[in-house]
Amino acid sequence: MVEIRTYDGDGNDFAELCLRIRKQEGEEEKWSPLWDAAYMRAQIEAPATDRELMVGAYDGERLIGSFFAVPYTFNVRGNPMRGTFSTCLMIDPAFRGLTPYVIEKLRRRHRDNGYAFSLGFVMGGPQSGPYQCWTSYAKAYPKNCRFISDAGYWIRAFDPSVLDEAGRAEQARADEQLAGRLHSGDGNPPSDIEVSACGQDDVDRCLELIRAQTTKADWSIGWDRAGLETYLLAFDNTRALVARRGGAITGFVGFHHLSVWNERPIRSVVVDMLAADARDDETRRQLLHAVGDQAKGDGAQIAMALRSSMFRARTVIPAGFLPAPDPGRLVILFADETVDAAASDDFKLMLR
Repeated sequence: MVEIRTYDGDGNDFAELCLRIRKQEGEEEKWSPLWDAAYMRAQIEAPATDRELMVGAYDGERLIGSFFAVPYTFNVRGNPMRGTFSTCLMIDPAFRGLTPYVIEKLRRRHRDNGYAFSLGFVMGGPQSGPYQCWTSYAKAYPKNCRFISDAGYWIRAFDPSVLDEAGRAEQARADEQLAGRLHSGDGNPPSDIEVSACGQDDVDRCLELIRAQTTKADWSIGWDRAGLETYLLAFDNTRALVARRGGAITGFVGFHHLSVWNERPIRSVVVDMLAADARDDETRRQLLHAVGDQAKGDGAQIAMALRSSMFRARTVIPAGFLPAPDPGRLVILFADETVDAAASDDFKLMLR
């Protein structure tokens, strides 16, 4: 018997479901997150997790679908609001008709628990499953689903084999230009910037930096110290680095290991957070270079970042990143009447 209820697994069944679906959906699913058991357990164990917002679909005891949301306090055009990030909508193709019922279960739980909205990212082109699912849902339920901005990925490939022929040529040109800048000295970081691992004593300064950077964005996360410390330091697959000048922290970066699917599993790091003093792009670029060095050392094949106002072209392109060709969009779900959901490209959010 099929039942839609609160997810009660440990992450392993979800990871198996995710991989099975990615393989079945094939080449149309490019650069799609390949969520694993470790990622899922981190979501389950996070202090802010609301298990009511983790919806699973079951055929008997077998997981056949999922849709999860993680609570956050957001700043929406200067107003603090209680919302969530929605993620991991995965439905076994044999049970694809369950999709609207799984979405509706999560929508009702948002309403019943007082969340004003949910944000999510829909990645992939017009032929991809996520694009077709959410455009169809938006047409059927326009009050429950609105697209508010284009989005997508920045990608730096360390292993050219993960790219198609055009992508390999473009990445080779970018790497050659980066090498030229480094050789000439134009791309070398100032000698007084030092990058090291983030520690507990660094969190307060990181909080100042991220708040200063996001305060005027239309959409951003309203970080507090406990939440930022948890994100930066609490999880095994997450890393954080800080940049110092003269002993003072001038920037930081947070990233985590998460494989993606591009016709096969690709080992990746996702750069979630990048902050520095105003107009200090040198520090931002140096932090991205440091992420790349660490990612390559850990065996990652690519590094990715969200194409948002946190990751400006003038910062990421000189660090060797290129825009992925496949589009994406930021979507707002289940918004109540208090939310201003007008279109905006000024968002500083994490990819979830």
